[in-house]
Amino acid sequence: MGDNIGDVTLNMLHNESDGTQKLFDIAGLLIHAFNIKVSGLIILDEIDRNFHPSLLIKLISLFNNPEINRSNVQLLFSSHDTNIMNPSIMRRDQFYFAEKGEKENTKIYSLAELKGIRNDADFAKQYLAGFYGSIPVLSDYLNENEIEHAGTLGN
Repeated sequence: MGDNIGDVTLNMLHNESDGTQKLFDIAGLLIHAFNIKVSGLIILDEIDRNFHPSLLIKLISLFNNPEINRSNVQLLFSSHDTNIMNPSIMRRDQFYFAEKGEKENTKIYSLAELKGIRNDADFAKQYLAGFYGSIPVLSDYLNENEIEHAGTLGN
């Protein structure tokens, strides 16, 4: 091992996964963010799409590490990955939820604003159980005919 067997051409488009391609797409941005002298903000929609959960957790840890993120650049992202809903990964004040209202308006609120939730709570379990709101109401999208015949689907 360790012998140089020649040059290797990396074909990102054909030989690498979507997650690897996405990581390379944002690598320059991350290197720049961690080396600038002023603070900034990076916004990534659906950051968890195509990323392995461990990679997402590592990426978040880089932003939370003051030795790496010396300029305190902030990462604002949306995600549906409940693996990151852990107090050892993110603080309560770093979680925000979006909930659709009765008139199709959207309410944004922080986990830190909710009362009675311990800092060491199982955030993911409580979120999936509906304790924090912000869960889809699927019955709103089904008409009565679909609900009545739901047991006969696929027959």
